[in-house]
Amino acid sequence: MNREQRRKIAKKGVTPQDLKSLYNQTKETSIHFTISAYSAAVAIVLHDKFGFGEVRLKRALAEIEDTFDSIEKGYVRVDDIKKVILDECKVNIK
Repeated sequence: MNREQRRKIAKKGVTPQDLKSLYNQTKETSIHFTISAYSAAVAIVLHDKFGFGEVRLKRALAEIEDTFDSIEKGYVRVDDIKKVILDECKVNIK
């Protein structure tokens, strides 16, 4: 957003803090939606293509959630996970 756009918004009573708050809320919502959509896609593929039932699906999704948690907390990086998958499984995730 350029200076002119910020000034127009400021004239309408929107503060930089309001914009930052809106940005953070949008970012969190987008991240939550992406993780939820990806988890749903993984679950349906595991169920339809590989025969996972309720128990194995719940275990797999719990492990995926734990991995996302580890990434969020900084215990592991996505690049590290991709490298392990490439080295051990010969699958390149872009």
